[in-house]
Amino acid sequence: MDAIEKGIHISEELEEILYYGTLAPSSHNAQMWKIRIISPDTIEVLLDKGRTLSEVDPDNREAMISLGAFMENISQAARIHGLKAEIFILAASSFDERIARIHFQKTVEISLEEGEMLRRNLSLRDTLRSAFKKEPLRDEHVSSLLGKIPGKAHYYPLDSREGEYLMQGLIASNERQAERDNAQKELSRWIRFSGEEAVRTGDGITPEMMGLKGISRWFVSHFFTNETVMKDSFRKRTVATVRKQAENCSGFLILTSPANDPSSLIDQGMELERLWLKATEMGVAIHPMSQMIEEEPWKSEIKEKLRLKALPQMMLRVGYPDKLPNPVSRRRSVSAMIDVQDKGEGK
Repeated sequence: MDAIEKGIHISEELEEILYYGTLAPSSHNAQMWKIRIISPDTIEVLLDKGRTLSEVDPDNREAMISLGAFMENISQAARIHGLKAEIFILAASSFDERIARIHFQKTVEISLEEGEMLRRNLSLRDTLRSAFKKEPLRDEHVSSLLGKIPGKAHYYPLDSREGEYLMQGLIASNERQAERDNAQKELSRWIRFSGEEAVRTGDGITPEMMGLKGISRWFVSHFFTNETVMKDSFRKRTVATVRKQAENCSGFLILTSPANDPSSLIDQGMELERLWLKATEMGVAIHPMSQMIEEEPWKSEIKEKLRLKALPQMMLRVGYPDKLPNPVSRRRSVSAMIDVQDKGEGK
């Protein structure tokens, strides 16, 4: 249903800002966000509880991180229009519906060149699931990435002791998760083998997002179904793919936060997106692979194994691809994520 049918009228400025918000990453590309329009310069960000992942994210930890990335994109896109996004966290729990209120106010306008660079980075940022070049990240790229969120990002080269631990743990934790029927059933609900379904829903994981091309993509699109995900052959193929991904990269980034409350997790999501946008600008590929933080025993041991002082929240596979391709992730329209409030609600 488009915005006009909902009785909602938003400016072209706000529509563009929200569009760039939709380009944020989310687990399983579930896009667990909604927007409530409070006034022409104020919106509320809501948790869409029907899009959360109870099996792999039972505490809504990753949902809060996804919402933080969504709000960071909104904040960055607002700058293009000479606006500052003031964010006020409303959620006391990761299960609350009302997450944050964003008020836009006029500020110093950025240059056209900076605005175009922002649009470019927001548009090109994507998850790359292909194998990367097996070469170290350049020192200047490591410094730039870690510098975006000082003290909260930790880099482990693939050939380091920690890198070996993370590589092996990543493969083993994916295998453990693939063995869990409930986790596979949840995954199956978000895989869009059919192109028609992908267009209709505007979300989920498509064959293109899996890195499939040519005849392989055609075969999967025409002959795979959601039931296929439950078969042993699909699970084994998934683990084999993860092994290839884990063994072919520069290394891993671990992002940490001081606590697991909504504010800390939302901050982590905003920090993740700032780091990712910088990586996009530099030609560094990022692939979130946080199964070690989702599955036991790794989720209980990883902090101690890496001698971290704060809580690990995200694990990112990083490296140099042959090229950064155009994004293939599906997104819902702006009007599809707008929630219509009852009269007087949210005041």
